[in-house]
Amino acid sequence: DGGGSDRGAAEDGFRFATNYSSEEVFCDAARRRQFFNDFLRWEGRFLQTGVGISDSGLTFDGAHILSDGRLETRSHSNPSKEALHLALLALAASQDGLPGALLIDVGGAEEALRQLRQKAAALERYRKERPELGGFMPWFDAPSCGQPVEPEVAVRYNGMFAWSLYFVARSLSEIGETDLAERFELHLQSMREAAVRLSYKGSGKVAARFSVAPRGGGTASKSEQSCEDPFAGELFCMFLDLLGDWSVFGDAATEEKEAMWDDPDRCKWLGWSALEVTLEGSTHLIGAMPRSTFSVHEEWKHLLLPYDEVPAAERLRSWWARAEGLPGLLGDCHVASADGGTRTCHVASFGIPGAGMQTQWGMAESCAADRSEICPLLTWDAKATTSLAVLGGLGSQMRRFLERDVKLERFSSILNRLYGTRACGDESHSLSGELLGFAPPASVGTQAWSPGAAVSACEEASLELQLAKAARCDAPRILAARRWFDCHESEPGAPYCTGKFYKEPYSDWYTPRTGGVGHYAAASEKDRLALYESVVSCFKLGVPLVLLARQPERYPLFFDLDVYGGCEDAPNLKEVIRFAWEDEKQVLACAIVSSVWDLYPEFRGGLEVAVFSSNGLCRRKKRFKASYHLVFPDIIVDRPEKCTEASGKCGQRPAARHIAVRNHMVCRLSDAADAGGALADLRDDLRRCCDSEVVSESDDDVTYLNDWTEILDEFPLWHEPGPDAATGLRLPFTDKPREGRPKLPLGRWRFSSATSSDVSLKDWPPKCSIEQLRDLDLVEWVRLGDISADVRRGLTPWSEEGLHPDALS
Repeated sequence: DGGGSDRGAAEDGFRFATNYSSEEVFCDAARRRQFFNDFLRWEGRFLQTGVGISDSGLTFDGAHILSDGRLETRSHSNPSKEALHLALLALAASQDGLPGALLIDVGGAEEALRQLRQKAAALERYRKERPELGGFMPWFDAPSCGQPVEPEVAVRYNGMFAWSLYFVARSLSEIGETDLAERFELHLQSMREAAVRLSYKGSGKVAARFSVAPRGGGTASKSEQSCEDPFAGELFCMFLDLLGDWSVFGDAATEEKEAMWDDPDRCKWLGWSALEVTLEGSTHLIGAMPRSTFSVHEEWKHLLLPYDEVPAAERLRSWWARAEGLPGLLGDCHVASADGGTRTCHVASFGIPGAGMQTQWGMAESCAADRSEICPLLTWDAKATTSLAVLGGLGSQMRRFLERDVKLERFSSILNRLYGTRACGDESHSLSGELLGFAPPASVGTQAWSPGAAVSACEEASLELQLAKAARCDAPRILAARRWFDCHESEPGAPYCTGKFYKEPYSDWYTPRTGGVGHYAAASEKDRLALYESVVSCFKLGVPLVLLARQPERYPLFFDLDVYGGCEDAPNLKEVIRFAWEDEKQVLACAIVSSVWDLYPEFRGGLEVAVFSSNGLCRRKKRFKASYHLVFPDIIVDRPEKCTEASGKCGQRPAARHIAVRNHMVCRLSDAADAGGALADLRDDLRRCCDSEVVSESDDDVTYLNDWTEILDEFPLWHEPGPDAATGLRLPFTDKPREGRPKLPLGRWRFSSATSSDVSLKDWPPKCSIEQLRDLDLVEWVRLGDISADVRRGLTPWSEEGLHPDALS
């Protein structure tokens, strides 16, 4: 809460907060994103050797800022700091958007990869020198590459560490850094193999700490204290359950794992209590988990795993700080020493962060509530957790990784078991204040935010209340999404619409009550970013929106591929995915790109393709449907428009390039498949996947459900000018009406080829080089998939002579 009113740029670049007002950061999505970009850029200065990192590549616990401005590093550390470092490096190495700001001044993604290679080498040395610990780390000395500074190992810290290793290995694999990914996977595997042996005491009890004699090879000495807390302890138990090796228990492994979650001592932690907060004449009862000091370790699990539906205590912290006039949040932190020196002391109640805390290495640990002094300390716990929170945590990516590794269902079942009723054994309990949003800092005036209006809106929104309770999600974010749609309703022809469900206008909790297709417009970049944030929030909460981006006059080239698989109970239900996209040779993808190169040959040296998927059961066909949206951001086309009497455009203009490119592609794929070769085999496989279902036939022709004309769906291409228009391309992370198959990014690739497309039809498509590009943060994925965004570029020049003769017939 800088509360700065000085709009001029500060002389010291790191004091960027004075360039923003609190109202801007809280209320303006575009300015907030700029603020976060600046924040991350300066926080990245902590991720440097001699500041937050030792020469060995392992983390320091932090650093004191001395009176002369020099740093004195704290050479000890523990694996929780390693967890944060690994998570931030993996994001910076694999994602564009906000994560790219972290190391932008020192090499960006390449610097992140360099630090990861150094980290991998340090961990390899650590395993070699201390094999008895199975990759687990105690408090250690960083310069000596992990020399233990205490005999016992705290499993809580190692749970954080293990999950970050899991994330790093999978993120690196996705960007083609397979050798580096394998090095981290080996450390994780050591921990997986040793975890149960070193920490599990039996009968559902997990030791909080253990020790093993150096190179002794004997059994671990396990602490009497158990690991049953719902904070970092739970994070470790999740690792133990989902990734640990329980083979020593044989057939009893499942029973032992269930006993962990049934432990009566664990249940004692899962109660809830409420605190009264009075603000501007209104009293609010807000619930939170008791026995907590608001240490960052208590919320760490929300940063690392997809705990989206489990309430955190941050709402209570924000309301208490607002009511007490604090410049920051009540929390467990270090403060300046009483003698005013450079030493610090640890307390469990203080305001963080606050004004005057900005340094050339990012923010300091804390400040006095009256802003009179700051704590001259830099720590991973305060700095890196904030950076990770700004980046949205790892939850969305970890959900995808867990699903891929067939662990997500088990993870969700454990969450439901622990938190499904809010309290152990109390199914009637409701969390007080769950409809209240987060209170903004005290410097945001009531003109920008009104607690009374927020509460009354919650009380009136009975439909949203039911939705929030049913989904166990964050009602204020649901209400924020609803308010966006209420405030941005527009006329037909607006950039966004809700579409139709079986020819009827689609409606849901955020759409107009008047019926009809909902039309919406974003008047500014700020409004558009606010929409993107609502789209991402609702997806994370398990209630994805249904929203189409309409076709403007010009937009990036895209294709909608619909490929059908087996019927609901068929054994080959999802086999079609293997042929459509997971084919090792990428025949279909190369054919699509080669067709585009026929008309845009200048991109043969490199053409970016962003791919989204939306897979699941199609209610209309009663079959599995693999839907892929391919967006070509480098190529701008014009829209085809349906001919209506009202439009008055019938026959008045040449065929739009979009439909021409699509028709050319259908002709090219059909000719090549008829000639035999790889595309003929693919066509046969796709037809078999849908049981050769026929959609139309005549005396001399049969069209199958998975023929090219059906797969390359032309319906989303055609612009409908009428008031009930409902064509366009779904935004990423939005859903198909009532089908439960949200549109998710698969990745970005760059295709190139030195081979001309002038090869025999049987050998077509020519081989392509395929390079996977960096991931994006979720908001940037929505932006990339939004074809309605303002396109100021003109049409991309094309080679019309390359069109197939039948493309315009």
